[in-house]
Amino acid sequence: MIRYAVKRLEARIADSELGDLLGPEVSLVPAPRSAPMVPGGLWPAERIREALVAAGLGREVLRCLERVTPVEKSATALPGERPSAEEHYESIRARGGLRLAGARAVVVDDVITKGATCLASGGPLSEVFRDTDIRAFALVRTLGLVGEMPVLGRVEHRLGRIDRSP
Repeated sequence: MIRYAVKRLEARIADSELGDLLGPEVSLVPAPRSAPMVPGGLWPAERIREALVAAGLGREVLRCLERVTPVEKSATALPGERPSAEEHYESIRARGGLRLAGARAVVVDDVITKGATCLASGGPLSEVFRDTDIRAFALVRTLGLVGEMPVLGRVEHRLGRIDRSP
């Protein structure tokens, strides 16, 4: 299913707003799962990253984000019980000592709910890669599935809450 979705994205990216987000010069960073990785564990963001690179929509992968303490999965949490951006940020670390091939890094996630994981992942990345334009990409978004696909949106932290549009 991932390859099918990326193939559809590849066919439409030139005609969409995402043409400036993904491309052969972009470093892709898989978003961490909600719990620390276990050997042999499924990592959806990594599989999406592989498909994006195969389609020419990414240059390299930097597996530099890791979850050091678990947080509740947003997909199964009730709306008021989802982890905050702060909880995500405190549980994610970025490995230093790596170099980017380009000037842009894109955090790749499978599903964006409110955007807390993507938003929090940008913090540790910007601490390691200070002069890098850091953005995020999710293959699927919840809420507001009406309208054209793909879409370019924005996730912002305002007054202690996360706003995502669309």
